Amino acid sequence: MHSLPDLDTPARRQQLVSQFMDRLANDELLSSVFGNSMNADGSAAPVEQQAWWDSALAGECYQGRPLRATHVHPYTGPLYERWCQLLKNTFDRNFEGPEATAAQGHVLNLATMLSHWRLAQQDSYSTPDTDATKQLAAA
Repeated sequence: MHSLPDLDTPARRQQLVSQFMDRLANDELLSSVFGNSMNADGSAAPVEQQAWWDSALAGECYQGRPLRATHVHPYTGPLYERWCQLLKNTFDRNFEGPEATAAQGHVLNLATMLSHWRLAQQDSYSTPDTDATKQLAAA
C-alpha cells in the first residue's frame, strides 16, 4: 500500500495550499467566490496569503487574512460547509500523518472561529454586490 507523505515541511504546506486553491477555483459552488486564485506566475497564493496558510497549518501564530480582500467571506452556510469539505478532501487525498492531522485541525478550528466572527459582524462587514454575496445573504 502506498503511503502518503506527512505535512511536515514548508514545501508540502505550499503544495497543500496550491492544491486547495485550485480545487476552490474549480468548484461549482465556490468558484464564484474564489474565481481564479492563481497569480500571474502560476503560484496558488500571494506571498502574504501563503505565509498565513503556512503559519496556520503549522499551528503557529499568524497575521493577516487567509483570503484576498476581494474575496467574499465564505465561512457561512453552504459555502462554509463546502469549503471545509474541499479542505478535508485535499488533506485526505494528499497527506497523512500526525502533522497533517494536526494541521487540518488547526485550519478547521480557524474556519469555525471565522464563521462565528462573520455571523457576529454581519451588519458591519461590507462585501461587493456579487452573486456570491447574494448566496451568502440567502444562507
